[in-house]
Amino acid sequence: MIELFTADTPNGQKISIMLEETGLEYKITKINIFKDVQFSAEFKKRQ
Repeated sequence: MIELFTADTPNGQKISIMLEETGLEYKITKINIFKDVQFSAEFKKRQ
């Protein structure tokens, strides 16, 4: 299963659409990039 880390941006929506169209299994994890969540220690542990 693919875990998609995404934000509410046009590029994030494009990937969601592609995953739907291909029929791949995925899980969405929303990230608020406007609050710098992607720079937190908890987020960096996932990489």
